[in-house]
Amino acid sequence: MLTWEEVEIRTAGDKIVDLDVLKKNTIYQSCDENHRIAKMFWSVMESMEEEEKQAYLKYVWGRQRLPANMTKLRYNHKVCYTSYADPQSLPKSHTCFFQIDLPNYETEEIMKQKLTMAAEFCGEIDDD
Repeated sequence: MLTWEEVEIRTAGDKIVDLDVLKKNTIYQSCDENHRIAKMFWSVMESMEEEEKQAYLKYVWGRQRLPANMTKLRYNHKVCYTSYADPQSLPKSHTCFFQIDLPNYETEEIMKQKLTMAAEFCGEIDDD
């Protein structure tokens, strides 16, 4: 028998966003994990409160929790560096593909501000 907490995790995912699990299931486009933007992204994610991480997931994926079994995902989390995008613009999400497009932000503070703003104001399903 399972407890209600175990059933909840198996069906809806854990309330805590495990960044190690998300990292392991992330692919990159126009950059790699050692690129300045990718490193900045993970540093910003690590600095976020749990509610901000959940809001990010909802913005980029349409759900606030990671599934208990990540092996059955149709698409891995994708971080795309969009060097051509205006560095003052918000990041762009593609919830159907679990993807975030990140402009060339100058600092972690700017990236966090833009990610937080996008997740807060554009987090219903997709920003497009």
